[in-house]
Amino acid sequence: MDIPRAPTRSSKRNVQGGIAAGGLILVTFLLASLKPAAPSVDREVVSLDAVRRGTMVREVRGPGTLVPEHIRWISALTPARVERIFVQPGTPVQANTVLLELANPDVQIEALDAQRQLTAAEGELVNLRTSLQGGRLTQAGVVASTRSLYLQATRDAAVADSLKVIGGLSRNDVTLAHEKASELEARYDIEKQRLDLLTSTVDSQLAVQREQVVRLRAITAFRLSRLSSLQVRPGEEGVLSELNLQPGRDDSREGRPARKAQGRDPHSRDTGARPRDRTDRSGGHAHRNRCRARHPHRSLRTGGDGDGGRRA
Repeated sequence: MDIPRAPTRSSKRNVQGGIAAGGLILVTFLLASLKPAAPSVDREVVSLDAVRRGTMVREVRGPGTLVPEHIRWISALTPARVERIFVQPGTPVQANTVLLELANPDVQIEALDAQRQLTAAEGELVNLRTSLQGGRLTQAGVVASTRSLYLQATRDAAVADSLKVIGGLSRNDVTLAHEKASELEARYDIEKQRLDLLTSTVDSQLAVQREQVVRLRAITAFRLSRLSSLQVRPGEEGVLSELNLQPGRDDSREGRPARKAQGRDPHSRDTGARPRDRTDRSGGHAHRNRCRARHPHRSLRTGGDGDGGRRA
């Protein structure tokens, strides 16, 4: 026969179902919060290297146009005639490389005249020093001789006084002896003052002449710098890109004779090669270029134009 049984409780099963549902929700939330994984790439196309501080250089290939990063115009300080040209456009140059040699007779004559004046002033300084020292020594000799005469006159006056007591000399002779001693004493004082005056003015007179020599040295240095500037140098490393002068040409009316552009590499590259420095020959001046690639839709250029050229 059938026996009725009480229904079983499902609380344990409900707890297990709730735990499973909660775990599923937690895993879903964690997966949703994760960042997308990095895309995979083949080892052959990846370059591995140590991390270093500095400029990151990326070499790419593609069509483009090289543009200068820094352009500097090179000019002479004085108008002159072109004598010789040592460097042609497209040549890498150093800071002390002589680009061309100019000639200006007026500048050369001014430099020689300044050197002549400086030599004459230095000679005058030596002569003045010798003259002043000689005059001081001469005056010192006069003071010494005057002192000797004064001491002798003083002794003669003392002898005259002793002879006057015994009647060996007249009153007139004794008076003359004392007057001579007084005269020599005054002369001795005057000569000593003259020696002191000569000694005190030696340094001031030499200082005036020394200042004249210093001024002439500055003038001579300036004119020699103008003379040395006739050998035109770039002043910094780069590539000479333009030069619009010819030997025998007068540069006095041409303005800036050359320009250069600063670059990292003095070699030039055509389109399709790795972007490097390129010599720009589109103008009539020489310059030094530091270039980057200019792409059809984007221009990459670091820095700006250099200082403007000064008229020669």
